[in-house]
Amino acid sequence: MRAFLICVLGLWVFPLVVQACPVCFSAKGATLNAFRWSTLFLGMIPFIAFGAFFFWYRAKLKNRGL
Repeated sequence: MRAFLICVLGLWVFPLVVQACPVCFSAKGATLNAFRWSTLFLGMIPFIAFGAFFFWYRAKLKNRGL
């Protein structure tokens, strides 16, 4: 309960910190475009990693003759 009250007090005392969230969009289109591309790239990382592992494992099995 004490930690919650400290957080609420901090948000009340420092409102500009609360407004500086990472998903707030600026008036510039370049910032919005960069945000969209980075979201797309970070969303694709698990698929790329899984695909790389799959092809590596498949090549390893082919080398063994399985």
